Amino acid sequence: MGKKGSQVEQKIYAHLKEVLAQLTEELDKKVKILQSDKYELQRQLEEIEHSETFFQQQMNQLTGIDFISLWINHKAHKKYLLRLATIITEVQVWLSRIQLCV
Repeated sequence: MGKKGSQVEQKIYAHLKEVLAQLTEELDKKVKILQSDKYELQRQLEEIEHSETFFQQQMNQLTGIDFISLWINHKAHKKYLLRLATIITEVQVWLSRIQLCV
């Protein structure tokens, strides 16, 4: 098998290196996308915290009717933002899994 076997082995090895390089490149792209999503979701989580602080200030300053109106809007907004917080957690789990593979 000598020389011919060695050539086949080299071709297989070269092909394997090429495929591995492509997989690494794709993985890097996906990690960057997930990291971008993570940063955006963290920004939105900070928005939740800001909304909570604003809500507390308004609760101390508004009349009853105005406060109820604010509460209704706040409740809907908070529900939406809490769903985003769940997504942040999922993205962090996926990022940690991907980083373990790298």
